[in-house]
This record gives sequence, structure tokens and C-alpha cells, in this order.
Amino acid sequence: MEPDRLYGAVAVIRDARGRPLWETRVPIRLLTMGNQKSVRLALRLEIRLDGSTATAVAPDSTVVLQRADTPYGKKYSDGATTLTALGEAAYLESQSGAYRDCKVSVASGTR
Repeated sequence: MEPDRLYGAVAVIRDARGRPLWETRVPIRLLTMGNQKSVRLALRLEIRLDGSTATAVAPDSTVVLQRADTPYGKKYSDGATTLTALGEAAYLESQSGAYRDCKVSVASGTR
């Protein structure tokens, strides 16, 4: 480490084939020039249900899905991305990968 250089940390979540699914857009500066010595990088995907649509919100993108008929739970899709919600648990599948352990937030006044 050289004290007069800038250092940064980034995070990338990759699927089983090594393809990136989510990544930070901007490095977080650390270590030198008065920057912090450690960082905690968190990548978050939130699912919001609102009647006939579901919105998947990530730090850098948003996808709105329409409700589809299904005999179990709630299913939403736009053809390329599909969300299945069972209670507060959700499973999101897209061309870039599958996301488990999503948290569902139900908009007030809807079911």
C-alpha cells in the first residue's frame, strides 16, 4: 500500500457461471488520504406488491411486473422476469439469474 495513492472497494455478486448479477457502480474510497479503514458493502433487492403489479427495486434499477394467473401464491411476470411470492417470501427469476430470500413489502391498503 502506498500512502499517496487512492484505493477503492467494489462488490460484485456472480451467478454459478461467473456472470455478474449485481454490482456497485462507484468504488468506495478507503485506506489512505484520511479515508476509512474498512467498509461494508450491501446489495439489496426489495419487492413491492401493489394489487395487479409487483415492483422489484434494486439500488440501480427497477422492474415492474404484471400479475399472472397461478394456482399457488402470487406470480408476476413481464416475459423476461418472473416473481413468485408466498407470504413475505419471494423468488425472483430473470435472464441474469435467480434471487432467493427477497423481502416482500405490501403497499398499505392492498392485499
